[in-house]
Amino acid sequence: MNHDDAIAFLVQHQPLPPDRSLREDTIRTFDEIRRWLKNNPDESVLALVLNAFGDGTGHGVYQLIEDSLGAFEPSVVKGQLKSSLASAHSSVRYWSAHIAALYTDDELVQPLANLLRDPDPDARFAAAVALDRNGSQAALTELTDATRVPQPKEIGELIATLLSRR
Repeated sequence: MNHDDAIAFLVQHQPLPPDRSLREDTIRTFDEIRRWLKNNPDESVLALVLNAFGDGTGHGVYQLIEDSLGAFEPSVVKGQLKSSLASAHSSVRYWSAHIAALYTDDELVQPLANLLRDPDPDARFAAAVALDRNGSQAALTELTDATRVPQPKEIGELIATLLSRR
């Protein structure tokens, strides 16, 4: 894998297909890019990787992206997450919120708070968890505010549970 091959592949896969139609060679290439990125941190590739998440788990590869992010300065990852949290693709928003739970920063609070109103309940769930882990006063205020608007039952219960532990 090299920079040009990674870019060429990722540009064509924004996002990757859903798991049910994800070919083995496609996810194998994505995994190769993930491993390459860990040893060759490149912001342009990172941005494309964060916008490549398709519906599902990528046959277990999406969870491994977190490992590759350790090669980057947290500020770089957070900057890219702010963009991917606003993606037009719910799968990208979901996985970005999942990753954002690893980064505490007030810059991520508003993009995560926006996801508390996302049509995708999985994205809402991941955003609530990320805001809880953020732990800042701004994040807790957003979680509290989310209790004042209609939420799917399971999301409302999650937010209530998270706030009750504070």
